[in-house]
Amino acid sequence: MPITNNNHNSSPPKTDALQHRLLIKGGRVINDDGTMFADVFIEEGIIKQIGLNLIVPTGTKTIDATGKFVMPGGIDTQTHLELEFMGTRTVDDFYTGTKAAIAGGTTTIRMYKRRKRKA
Repeated sequence: MPITNNNHNSSPPKTDALQHRLLIKGGRVINDDGTMFADVFIEEGIIKQIGLNLIVPTGTKTIDATGKFVMPGGIDTQTHLELEFMGTRTVDDFYTGTKAAIAGGTTTIRMYKRRKRKA
């Protein structure tokens, strides 16, 4: 089955600049030091509060995380985007690859670069 070529001229989607507050409510928060049932308030992409029954500004978008885990994003330290190898090239470019990564919970990538062999 042939793989279709990605549109390498694509640009990131426009986002609503007015929506910059988010409350994730009722989930089990998992950190490196343990877990707890809590709400998480995020403003301008920064976690501002973690706790129960948080007081947040009016108009904050709320996500019900009841019965779900709330975890920090993952880190992929060996990413192969736009890599040429043995006459082939990976399917994902930087934009589509990072878009797919974030959909799966990966928030940080480290590009893998092939080393040149010494003569």
